[in-house]
Amino acid sequence: EDGFDQPLKQIMATMGQNTAQEEVN
Repeated sequence: EDGFDQPLKQIMATMGQNTAQEEVN
């Protein structure tokens, strides 16, 4: 579980950054 939870959080964080950049642009 822990091995999958961490990468998932990383992906969520990356998606959040991409969304923020799109909103700025």
